[in-house]
Parts: sequence; C-alpha cells; structure tokens
Amino acid sequence: MKKLILFLGVVVMFSGMLYADNPDSMTISVTITGATKSVDISSTSWTLSVATGTTNNSGEIKVTNNSGGFTETYQVKSSSTNWEAGTVLADVGANRRVLASVIKTYGVGLPTFANDDVVGLSYVTCSATAFGDSATNGANVAAGGDRGMWLQLKTPTSVASTTENITLYVYVP
Repeated sequence: MKKLILFLGVVVMFSGMLYADNPDSMTISVTITGATKSVDISSTSWTLSVATGTTNNSGEIKVTNNSGGFTETYQVKSSSTNWEAGTVLADVGANRRVLASVIKTYGVGLPTFANDDVVGLSYVTCSATAFGDSATNGANVAAGGDRGMWLQLKTPTSVASTTENITLYVYVP
C-alpha cells in the first residue's frame, strides 16, 4: 500500500510538468496604412548631341525618397533601344555604350566612376561600392532624404543607328 501511494504521488507530481507533443502557433499580420515606397528623380531627361567614342558626364540630379515613412535602398538598371550595354567602364565598342551611375551625398560634386558603377540590364542593389563612392549612397535612404545622382555615358566607337534612347530605372523593392 505504501508503494502504491508513493507511486501515485510521483505520478501526480510529474503530471504537472508534462508538455504537449504538438504545440500550436498563430500568425500576426500587420499592414501599415498610408505608406508607400516611392522615389522621385528631379530630372526626367538628359539630351546629348555628341560624337562616337566620347565620355560625357551629367550634372547632379537630385533623387529623393518620397515614401511615407520607409527607409529605402534603391536598385538601378537600364535599357537601350539600339545599342548594347557594356558591363565595365572600358567595354565600349561598335554599337556598345557604357552608362555608369553614382549615387552619393547631394551637393558634394563629381564622383569617380568605377566598374561597379556600370548600369546593366538587370537591377543591382545600391551599396557603398555598387553605384556609390562613399558611406552615403543609395542604400538606407531615410524618408524624405536626398541623394545626388551622377551619370557618365561613354558612346560607342561606331554605330549602326545614330539615335538612341536609354532608360535609367531607379527602383525601390
């Protein structure tokens, strides 16, 4: 009898420590209303009349994070109608252009362009090295924050078409 009471006491004591074999969970979904991701580029065109085989730098173009409260990191790509897109600064050739972009502190002046600033046909995320030359670049731009964007276009060494339309996309994922 003493063994049975001791056994029941041990069972009761341990039964309070048992846990479910299959815990359950729930998902909490939150939507912030009235906030959108958006970027504003102060200039919508850059018109050039230049010779083949030349390097051309734009003036500074203001890029503003005009989202409703988001910190944004930009992505950049380009498209062309007639010329191929080069992949590094020296990649100009027959019907091949190179477009480079640097996004940095607004109002600081012309940057130094590097191979990782070349704008290709697929989106690339901005960083201190990709499309940037400083700690202030197209990454982690505070809501309402401004950046300066500089462009460099190297024209083809020869062309089949003397006109070209290049579209530069600055995207917020």
